[in-house]
Amino acid sequence: MTFLPVVERELRIATRKRATYWARVGAAVAGVLIMMWAIMTVGALVSPTILGKRLFMVLSSLGFFYCLWPGVILTSDCISSEKRDGTLGLLFLTDLHGYDVVFGKLLGTSLSAFYSLLALIPALGVPLLLGGVTGGELARMSLVLANTLFLSLSVGMLMSVLSLRAQRSMLATAALVMGMTYLLPLAGMLGRIFSPLTSFKFAFDLNYGAMPALYPGSLMGVQLFCWAMLCLACWWAPQSWQVKLPSPGRAVVEESRKGARQRVKSVIGERSAVEWLTSRQSQRGWIWGSLGVALLVWAIGPSTGMRKMLAFWIIVGALFLQFILQFWLAWEACRRLHEERVNGSLEVLLSTPLSVDEILFGHFKALKQQFMPLVAAVALFDVLTFLWVVLQSSISTAELPEFFVVIASIVTSLVVNSLALVWLGLWRGLWRRNIMRAALGTLLRVVILPLIVFLVVVTVMVNSGSGRVTLPTQIAAAWLIIGGANAYFFYCGSRDRLRAQFRRLAAVEDRRMGIRFEKLLEPYEVEQDYALVR
Repeated sequence: MTFLPVVERELRIATRKRATYWARVGAAVAGVLIMMWAIMTVGALVSPTILGKRLFMVLSSLGFFYCLWPGVILTSDCISSEKRDGTLGLLFLTDLHGYDVVFGKLLGTSLSAFYSLLALIPALGVPLLLGGVTGGELARMSLVLANTLFLSLSVGMLMSVLSLRAQRSMLATAALVMGMTYLLPLAGMLGRIFSPLTSFKFAFDLNYGAMPALYPGSLMGVQLFCWAMLCLACWWAPQSWQVKLPSPGRAVVEESRKGARQRVKSVIGERSAVEWLTSRQSQRGWIWGSLGVALLVWAIGPSTGMRKMLAFWIIVGALFLQFILQFWLAWEACRRLHEERVNGSLEVLLSTPLSVDEILFGHFKALKQQFMPLVAAVALFDVLTFLWVVLQSSISTAELPEFFVVIASIVTSLVVNSLALVWLGLWRGLWRRNIMRAALGTLLRVVILPLIVFLVVVTVMVNSGSGRVTLPTQIAAAWLIIGGANAYFFYCGSRDRLRAQFRRLAAVEDRRMGIRFEKLLEPYEVEQDYALVR
């Protein structure tokens, strides 16, 4: 028998995916764009040595934060999805062992993340040419990033083995990785050894020279934890497929025992049929949990020396919570129609007298009911933190209006982007084969794309203006205009495309037919429709 046969199969599949190649290209392009933006905005104000130090610190911080999330996105649902589909037990009917499946899935799903890290490391070497950065710092930071990536992937693999639902596995992975990174160092020296944040801080020459033994100790501690997670996953994987799936009628039986039939009938009478069907299994607990973990991680900042930059840290926290909420919104929007198309319930709905508009707006209302309290909570957090800054007198009276405008623009962009994410997520979830790719593509178009355009506009404002041309009010106005125009474009376009192409896409079972985004906008002939469905 071939050693680790699943590894070979998963690597062959990963090498045929376009995302494997585009991920490393995107990482390299992102690193180059960040360097160009820093040189164009800050290069003329500081010396090359200081620019090299700052640029290395920014790129290292962004790379470290990136390495914390591949486990949430890539490995946290790779085995749990097999359990939900009922195919994991078939693998263990053969001579395969737990380590065959675990390491095969680990290497296959993490290939794109590893390639992205390899593409980012040469960008970290550019500050070495500018000065202020030594070769030892670059080597140590490269090891830290690889170690952190391995930690995230290992934790995600274990949670995927232990969990059945994708949301719970992703939330548990994010909570454990963030807890080890930012909360574990508060437990003392023993906690600092098992935290990747310790090795990140001591990779720089200033900290490494003070305590050189703490850097390799932290690397080894994280490695031991990672291999312990993988060994536990290998041991539990052959037994995890025997977990019984929850019966669809179990919740109905339990509610009937509690006398909930009358309440269900009254709810159905007040709502549309599609809204009730899509919202009966909607849950917000795991989203509240992810926001709570993010808030706890963010709250460590003011207690560890960020009080001098309290206004800046408030803006960072608001954007961080907003990004997490927008990720879950894009995930849920893509998941709804995708799962209904796969399990065939969408065709059942289309065979009823319900119109396409009723089906779409039923999903929209269900998502609105699920996420409106969350959006309101994040907006309320922004307002309360603004009032806290005012009471703490952390900024001068003259800067209060500018800070208020920035917070107001952040809250407004959250509401506007949420509408665009719902409709674009429904659209991409309907015709994409993979939910995660659909969600990431939705975030890329609604959140990341306007951010890139905004940074370009700010760069032009800095280089072409004189005096205080880059006031926070002007920056906030540019952010609102760019983000609002982008959100309006995808909101209107996605809604119109869903109405026009909904029945045709719902009937297509295979996504491998080369359907492109642009072709869906073109009218089809009868022969083309028949060939597409066939």
